This record gives sequence, structure tokens and C-alpha cells, in this order.
Amino acid sequence: VAALNAKFDSQVELGSLQVSLFPKPVVTGEGVVLRYKGRTDVPPLLSVRSFSSSAGIVGLWGRPIRLKTLDVEGYDIRIPAGGFDLDNASPDTPQAGTTPPPPSKIAPQRKASDTLLIDRVVAREATLEIATKDPSGLPRRFDIHNLEMTGIGEATGAPFRAQVTNPKPRGDVDTS
Repeated sequence: VAALNAKFDSQVELGSLQVSLFPKPVVTGEGVVLRYKGRTDVPPLLSVRSFSSSAGIVGLWGRPIRLKTLDVEGYDIRIPAGGFDLDNASPDTPQAGTTPPPPSKIAPQRKASDTLLIDRVVAREATLEIATKDPSGLPRRFDIHNLEMTGIGEATGAPFRAQVTNPKPRGDVDTS
């Protein structure tokens, strides 16, 4: 949770977390919600219904924590109108009909790469939703199939590949 808070300058909620060491180290959980800068007046930036991860014993106790694989179910990404810079959004951009909360009081922490590395992330079904600045417009929604990312938390970025269903014009796209 601390690594995600630091990486995304966010407030992370976690419904449940279980760590099992035998017969092999496994970390599972449900209900991950990541709110960008703690904002509750816009939908969460990321949400995950459930996850399962494998790790080595040294990976769980070492620093940084290193997970071998992370399998994700129900992975949703929501980009607000205007992108990530919500603090500098246009004053006439509606924020779900409410007044934004004061700036986040989340203390800066170590970089995520200092605290968490993930060798491989797999999400078979995910969605990316990008909100429109037009209050009457519907968000653009991309269905993502077979998303695989490697080297999460590394300073060099995270290579990925996925199949994406483009909403308009409708079509399937293989991307990396």
C-alpha cells in the first residue's frame, strides 16, 4: 500500500490481503482502490477486484519487495477529464458536481522502485475509461484483453503488450 501511495501520489484502499508461505510464497487480495491524490469527488484512478501473486521468500522479506508474477482480475483504469493534473484542471471543468477536497496530505515516501518490483503482471480482462470534458458526453472506454507488463517499478519503464478493442472506429488493435 505504501509503495502504491508513493508511486501514484494517491490514497490506496485494500479490502483484504493474505500471505501464505507454504507450500510456496503466495500473496492474494481483493478490493484494491487507488484514488489519485485522495480525491473522492471523481472515480478511482485504478481498481482491482482481486489479485494473486507469487514470490520467493527472499522477495517478500528483502528490500525492495519483489514479486515474480501478479495475476489481476477486474482491472479498471479511469482517467479523469483533463488527465492526471486534477489540481490544475480548468475551473469550468465539472468535478462530479462537488467541491474538490483540499490537497492530499499524504506524506511523500520512498520511490516505488525502492519498495516494490514486479517481474510480470498479467490481466486477462481490463478496461481503460477516459472521461470527456463535455458533461453530457460519455467516456471513451477501451476493453483490454491479455495485458502483460514486465519490469514494474524498474527505472526504465514497463514494456507491455495487449489486445485492445478500440471503441470508435470499432476495431481490435494489437499493441506493445
